[in-house]
Amino acid sequence: MNRHSKPALSMGALVILLAACTSPNGAPLARVPTARGLLNGILGSQGPAETSTAGPKTSDLNALEAALHTSLQGTDVQIVNSNRQLRITLPAASSFDPGSAELRTSAPKELSALADNLVAFPKTRIDIVGHTDNTGPAARNMALSIARARTVMAYLAQIGVASIRMSASGRGEEVPVASNLTAAGRAKNERIEITIRAGSAG
Repeated sequence: MNRHSKPALSMGALVILLAACTSPNGAPLARVPTARGLLNGILGSQGPAETSTAGPKTSDLNALEAALHTSLQGTDVQIVNSNRQLRITLPAASSFDPGSAELRTSAPKELSALADNLVAFPKTRIDIVGHTDNTGPAARNMALSIARARTVMAYLAQIGVASIRMSASGRGEEVPVASNLTAAGRAKNERIEITIRAGSAG
């Protein structure tokens, strides 16, 4: 028998159950609340029906991903959904000049689209992390990555994303995703990663 199915009571079993709950004169026994209570207890002991494991938080992330794909179509922004979180990667070259933490004039278009969607999905937390290639001193790259992340956070806040939902940090040249021996590899390493997780801001 399927462990989730509820057995049907035969008529005879139901009669016995009702008789057990009444005295010889037909009055309910004080120590047994009601036959209905016992019946509900037996049926309820089989456990609740199975429910979907996809909760509203996962649904929110999926809906946000769909909205971001629509808004950022045709850009170099990458969006990856791991079910638990969204990771958005913005190439630094599309947002910043080399060695600079000031936004380029072309960057706000992508960031504005991102901000609009984040405002529409307020029950999310946003971690912004800057990354660089290994050109120049490591300490300078670390400072640059932090400054860029803070610039992005400030811009999102300016558009309307609550600051309490966001954090900004930098990893400098510590987490490359490609070889720094080629220009193409260095361009991939120069990036801003934005991780979005379901959950209200603390």
